[in-house]
Amino acid sequence: MTGAGASFDQGISQSTPKEWEEQFKVNVTAQVFFTLALLPLLEKGNERKVVNVTSMLGDLKYSEENPHLQFASYSVTKAGITMANLKFHNE
Repeated sequence: MTGAGASFDQGISQSTPKEWEEQFKVNVTAQVFFTLALLPLLEKGNERKVVNVTSMLGDLKYSEENPHLQFASYSVTKAGITMANLKFHNE
């Protein structure tokens, strides 16, 4: 985590496009495409499970109940990987 968007106390308005790009690259894009690379192996297996670690900071209710916790870009990417997991599940 880097920059204001990964800060405990600096809000989203202090973050930069570069830090958002880096956060998405690590927390969403890399995990999605790593999972895609593993799909042929998963399809051959008996147990077809993918586990991606997320965070309470990506949960809407938790973030609403704890507005003092900023971590803007980090939180958004954790919510993003949760959605990506659901999309994999649905597919």
